[in-house]
Amino acid sequence: MYGLPHRGAIAYGDCYLGEEPDTFLGDAIVTAHEWEQCQKWFGISVAPRSLDAAAAAFNNLPGLYPSAVPTKSGDQDTIVININDVLFGDVETEGISPERDAIISGFNKAWQAAKRNASRGVVQKYRSTASMWRQLGLKPPLDEGDAVFSL
Repeated sequence: MYGLPHRGAIAYGDCYLGEEPDTFLGDAIVTAHEWEQCQKWFGISVAPRSLDAAAAAFNNLPGLYPSAVPTKSGDQDTIVININDVLFGDVETEGISPERDAIISGFNKAWQAAKRNASRGVVQKYRSTASMWRQLGLKPPLDEGDAVFSL
């Protein structure tokens, strides 16, 4: 995960996880897949259809924030997961760890490569991610249009 942009979704509902490898069936699996595909940022969030169940299951866990997520049909309110807080604790109380720094550094390197080589859609996902990270408390550098981050 370090250095690689990622996108994911969490959904709640009935599902079947088979004993055979890679056998996953059910509404929750489909909902998670559809939500992951419609997001236009790199991050992890809860499918809006699953918000009530997620709020009950995630009650007061660190690293979870209500936020609007950019999607193909516009921003949608949900719960986002600040993976940095989940993995390494709140930066205000835990400080900056080498692992947290590695994630930011990896994102910056991937962003620079995308600006040189990627399609407009991919670049927009980086910009959306940059905006979300600002909302979650990561401080951008002086050149805000560049969307590269530092702590």
